[in-house]
Amino acid sequence: MSRHLSKLVVCAALIGICINVVFGQHLADPNFKPDVANPAYTKNPPRVMFGSPSLEEKSVLAISSKVVSLCEQNVVPMTDTDKETLMIQQSQLYLPAQLSKYGCHFTITHNTLIAMAGIDESNGDGNYILWPKDPQQTANSVRAYLQKRFGLQYAGVIITDSASRPLRRGVGGISLAHSGFAALNDYVGKPDLFGRPFDVSQADIAGGLADAAVLQMGEGTEQTPLVVVNDLPFVTFQDHDPTPEELAPIKLSLGDDLFAPFLGSVDWQKGKQYQGDGAAPGQTTV
Repeated sequence: MSRHLSKLVVCAALIGICINVVFGQHLADPNFKPDVANPAYTKNPPRVMFGSPSLEEKSVLAISSKVVSLCEQNVVPMTDTDKETLMIQQSQLYLPAQLSKYGCHFTITHNTLIAMAGIDESNGDGNYILWPKDPQQTANSVRAYLQKRFGLQYAGVIITDSASRPLRRGVGGISLAHSGFAALNDYVGKPDLFGRPFDVSQADIAGGLADAAVLQMGEGTEQTPLVVVNDLPFVTFQDHDPTPEELAPIKLSLGDDLFAPFLGSVDWQKGKQYQGDGAAPGQTTV
C-alpha cells in the first residue's frame, strides 16, 4: 500500500496541485511545470490555471476522495490481491456477490451503503484505489489550512465520492466527511406553509453539496477533483471542526434507518471492520 505509484492515469500536474491542497503546502507554485512526458498529460492536458488562487468567505471546497487516497498512497496493486479479499478487509458488512445480477458485493463501509467498499479501479492504472484512511481528519486539516492560507473566518470542506441509488440509473455524489458547516438543516418542529409542524424533515446539506460537486467533477477523464461551491445562503457555517455530538446524528444504525425493512431482511456477512452490537450511536449494528 505504501508503494510509489508509477503511472497513474491522472495527469501529474493536477495530482501535484491536489497533493498541495491535501497536505497544506503551497497551493500554487509559480515554478511548477507539468510533466509533459506523462502519457496521460499528452493525451488529456489539464484545464488548470496556474497563478494566485483565491477562495471567498463562506465557500465550500469539495475534494474527490480518490485524489485524497492517491495522495495518501492508499492503493493496492491488482497483482498483489483480488478485489473480493480487499472488500472484506475494508467493509463492516457485506452481501455475497451471487445475490447481485451484476456480481457486485454491496457493503456497509464507514457506515455508508456502498458497492465493493468504495474500492475503485478506474483511472488507477493497475491499482485498486481504496477510500481515504481518515476522511474526517483530512476534511478538518484542509479546512484549517484554507482558513489560514486565505485569511478566512469561515470555510467548508467536503470529501466526496459517487454511488448508485436504488431504482435509478447513473451515479450521484455522496459526502464521506465534512468540516466547517452544519451537515443537516433541521426542520423538525418548524411550521410548514399552513402552520403544520414538521415531524422528521431534515435537509442533507453535506450530501446535497457533494451531489452538485460530483456532477461538476465528472466520472471519466474530466480531471477535475476539486470544486469550489459558493453563494450558499442555506448553509450554516461554523468556525470549528464538527464535534462528536454534531457528527453522531448524520449516520444511522441499520435498525433506526427508514429503510430498515429492506436492510435488515438480508443475511449480512461480517467484514474485517465489523463493530458489533456495542457500536456507538450512528455506527453499524445488526
